[in-house]
Amino acid sequence: MIEKVLIWARGATLDGAYSRDRVVYRLLAQAGVRFSIFSPLLSATGDIEAALRRLPHCDAIWVPTFRHRDVAAASRYARRRGVPLIFDPLISAYDKQVNEREKFATGSRAARHLLARERALFARADIVIADTAGHAEYFRDVLGVPTSRLVVLPVGADESVFGPHPPRRLAEGERVRVLFYGSFIRLHGVPTIVEAIKAYRGPPLEFRLIGTGPMRAEAEAALAAATAGGHAHAVVHFEDWLPIEALSARIAEADIVLGIFGTTAKALRVVPNKVYQALAVGR
Repeated sequence: MIEKVLIWARGATLDGAYSRDRVVYRLLAQAGVRFSIFSPLLSATGDIEAALRRLPHCDAIWVPTFRHRDVAAASRYARRRGVPLIFDPLISAYDKQVNEREKFATGSRAARHLLARERALFARADIVIADTAGHAEYFRDVLGVPTSRLVVLPVGADESVFGPHPPRRLAEGERVRVLFYGSFIRLHGVPTIVEAIKAYRGPPLEFRLIGTGPMRAEAEAALAAATAGGHAHAVVHFEDWLPIEALSARIAEADIVLGIFGTTAKALRVVPNKVYQALAVGR
């Protein structure tokens, strides 16, 4: 039985953890699991540092979201201690660089090297967590993780922050509020949102797009040009990232929250944070 879990990741923290990790830590606590944090000075030599520091006993080691670089050292330490290593990657670096960003061509030497390295990395974990069944299939079919070592745990939402709010009542003629927030990457399908706003001719809407990222400037320019002469059907506001509590309030103020509209294979495997967070608020 697992009672004590060691969270292993360079820069690991409880208060400022990524939203996916906050949900996981909360679930562990609710299940009665006690956990501690180990943040190595260097990912590659974390096992040596952990041995020198004589970390307390644990029943399992958990490497959280995006911390692929910590897996090798954590796995060496786990083997010496005789405890299982659990890895919650959320993404595949190979999928991101080759299929999403198209940094390397499929089948190229760089892509083959990245794939081989990631397959070896995932093989070190005793349990690999996937956020969707689609990602579990990808980890199995592409990265070679046996089905017996795969567990699907949806992203979910931190319900201590994102709680239900009743929908507001719209006055006659008041604009419906539509919210999108994200990092403006290809996965999100921002151009689809932009084209939809430009083409919209229905009842009056107010769009608020929150966040920063590589596609934001292009989206702002396209919508500024489209609304230069006034757009009676839609007004658009852009806003930078907000603290998570303020973001929850923005969701509550909205009538509709947008998900993602990417068309890549990765986009079709993802159910993002924003979908769960909006559902938790009731939008």
